[in-house]
Amino acid sequence: MKKIILPVILMMVLSACAGVHPELDTSRKIYNTFAGMQSYSAIVRLTAYSNNNTNTYEMKQYYKSPDKMRSESGGVITVINGDSAMVKGSGTSSPFKLERLNVDEGDFMFLQNFFEAYYQGELTTASVSSDDDRLVTLTVDTGLANQYKTQAKLVIDSEKMMPVSLEIKGSDGKTYSKLEYTEFKINPELGDELFRIS
Repeated sequence: MKKIILPVILMMVLSACAGVHPELDTSRKIYNTFAGMQSYSAIVRLTAYSNNNTNTYEMKQYYKSPDKMRSESGGVITVINGDSAMVKGSGTSSPFKLERLNVDEGDFMFLQNFFEAYYQGELTTASVSSDDDRLVTLTVDTGLANQYKTQAKLVIDSEKMMPVSLEIKGSDGKTYSKLEYTEFKINPELGDELFRIS
């Protein structure tokens, strides 16, 4: 009888532990989902914090590998294609263009830049929310000279495998911008015309 009870107790303890801690392969699932990401589309709520104001915007984001990004917010369209960029407002007849964009200043408002830094960086951490073990927080130092963009913190729903929020923090530890994802599609078909600079 003792030989039967001991394995049953051991299984109960292991099952209880599995309920408290996330699956051991959560990191691998996140890596497999996002490291090979070729494109995404998202609707986000962006909150920008300054000393005097807090402003919130709804924004659409599009990304196509390796270096095409587009955001749309309040009639303003921003496109980055390689080292060229364009900003076009709804009230302007001709867009503002940049031919030599500094690509070393990665835009951490887009997920692929976060993951590139996360998987290549030495100063990265991962933790699980104590309130909800589905939520995994990944943190990375951006390596940027900009004192308002020194750290990025991404929260992922590990069951749905989709981002929940992305915070950009300054060297003072304050949050200067936060994106909250209301819709996210990974690897949709996105045509190159979406990222054309004209």
